[in-house]
Amino acid sequence: MNGRSLLFDFQNAYERSTNRLWPLTPREKDREFLQYLEQREHAPHRVQLYRATAREATIDINASEEWRQWWLSGPLRALEFSIAESQRLPYPGAAPMQRGDTPTSVRMRKTGLTVTGTITPNLDRILDTDEPNIGQLVMTDMAVLLLKVHQKYAFGREMPEAK
Repeated sequence: MNGRSLLFDFQNAYERSTNRLWPLTPREKDREFLQYLEQREHAPHRVQLYRATAREATIDINASEEWRQWWLSGPLRALEFSIAESQRLPYPGAAPMQRGDTPTSVRMRKTGLTVTGTITPNLDRILDTDEPNIGQLVMTDMAVLLLKVHQKYAFGREMPEAK
């Protein structure tokens, strides 16, 4: 620990050991709080469109003052999420997209003040959705994750409506 990273190292150590945000500096106003961890896989066109739309929705949510105020009212630093694989699994135990009538599900885990989530959408539903309606499908699925985070952690504001 030396140089410019010293404060950052202290901040991380404090947050890990206390499970609270670092109190000595205000939370950055322009920091992205929602991060999409996109996988690169060969997938059907509509799945690729679904993933691209999730990336765009993430950018829009990060740019929204309403969503930012909601996020700042909570105790977390960031929310990172990925979307389950659509086809072959890259490693044993990886989450595949669901098939049949199964609804979208979300798995979450917390490490320090960052929540990592996986959205497991229904592949059949994605493939059956017309391209102009993919955006609504993505926002519905992302809302499942955001609502679960909202319900599990103490946010001081009501969650905005996903549009």
